[in-house]
Amino acid sequence: MKKLLVITLCIITLVFSACSGNNEKFEAKLSEQKEVSKVKLTELTDFKWDYAYFISPYVSKEEIEKIISIKSDEIQDNNNNDSTIYVVFTEKNKVVYQLFGDAQNLGFSFDLGKYKKFKRITCDNCDFSVQNKDGENIYKLIEK
Repeated sequence: MKKLLVITLCIITLVFSACSGNNEKFEAKLSEQKEVSKVKLTELTDFKWDYAYFISPYVSKEEIEKIISIKSDEIQDNNNNDSTIYVVFTEKNKVVYQLFGDAQNLGFSFDLGKYKKFKRITCDNCDFSVQNKDGENIYKLIEK
């Protein structure tokens, strides 16, 4: 029983380490990006995606699954605080990546204009300008 518990914990640690490594790589690109008038979000991701859903704070897992039309154990509630960034990337009706964290700790944030529970962008319409303010990159969506 003890061996099974140790093996299970090791597997969980490896899975989370692998996932966080990719997450840290993408987060590093977002926080290290130089100020530019236009950059495509697809240029910063190292994975393929069709849609990115920017989820507002205080939206439940069930609501998110309805918004993205995908049921997934990977989806989580976004009930933390107002500065939480939660972006769900999907491709072919599957969750392929999630970005989750507090903007104050990440070193970047997104300005998507006004929206209620979510904002969906496509990989074809994902242009942002990047400005640095007080050491934080602010990605402002360029509406077409």
